[in-house]
Amino acid sequence: MVIITCVSDYEKDIMIILEKAEVNAFSAFNIDGYRNDKNEFDLQSWFPSTRLGTESLMFFSFDTSDKIKNLFKHLKEYNDTLDSSPVRAAVMPIEESI
Repeated sequence: MVIITCVSDYEKDIMIILEKAEVNAFSAFNIDGYRNDKNEFDLQSWFPSTRLGTESLMFFSFDTSDKIKNLFKHLKEYNDTLDSSPVRAAVMPIEESI
């Protein structure tokens, strides 16, 4: 299983990358991303003690290792074009499934 997280702004690009990598079946859902960085000042908040999450997405897919390797190649290339908020991806082993 591969899990991908990114800021919502990247949704269309990630969909294109999934298609290029031939990952044809996947799920996606909206999440809020948080960072516990005490040195970071939240400029979007009128009240500095209020921490707002970043609108983000999570994708996951059960696919072959060849497709996942190809997906990682495309994600790394994409991240090289970004100045901030890189796409994160991880492979999780599945012990058993139906």
